[in-house]
Amino acid sequence: MDEYEGNLLSGEWDAESSHFILKRVKQIEVQSVLSQGQFERLQRYLANHGVEESVMITLHDQIPIIVSSEQREELDSDLHGISQYWHQQ
Repeated sequence: MDEYEGNLLSGEWDAESSHFILKRVKQIEVQSVLSQGQFERLQRYLANHGVEESVMITLHDQIPIIVSSEQREELDSDLHGISQYWHQQ
């Protein structure tokens, strides 16, 4: 598995299953498996909100995480880095 360590997100790429295992969001340790479809929905959700806006994402549909407008660029950068795993296939 390939390790990814970004500013707000970190995890591992599982090439065998084509999933990204999310291990950290901001300072919160998590264990979530993202398929390409889930990942793309997250990207679309963020694209529908202006970069200057704060957004809320939830982990396991229970834990709300606020991403401030100041952190949006870091999050977008992390998502771009993670998206490269699906494009390698």
